[in-house]
Amino acid sequence: MRTPDRPETQDDPETPGRRPNRNPGATARRDRNEVRPNFKQSAGAGPGGKAVPEPETLALLALAHVVSDEALLPRFLALSGVAPGELRGRAQDPVLLGALLDFLLAHEPDLIAFAAAYELPPTAIAAARRALPGGTFDD
Repeated sequence: MRTPDRPETQDDPETPGRRPNRNPGATARRDRNEVRPNFKQSAGAGPGGKAVPEPETLALLALAHVVSDEALLPRFLALSGVAPGELRGRAQDPVLLGALLDFLLAHEPDLIAFAAAYELPPTAIAAARRALPGGTFDD
């Protein structure tokens, strides 16, 4: 409600032309249920100027994504030949991290789902793969 001591602003839900937020709890639920890593801005920018993580960090996010998915994990283990007990010990292995990104890049629906889950452009995942060992023919 506008009063003489409260000027009309764009943030005012009663301002003409501004639609009120019909679901004010949506943002709170999202923040409470999701954990997003804090990326370094120096790594590059994704959509909307959001920071893109370093290649190793992005690959670790891919590892967490694959391990947490009941359909992706068995498929990755079968295709890579990695034993389930090896994943934790090899989490810092750049070769395994590259294999994880190759796995996601090889199947577009998985790539898009991973990119959307972390609000990254799919091209950032391909760029991270190129930066890890085995990502280019020059390695």
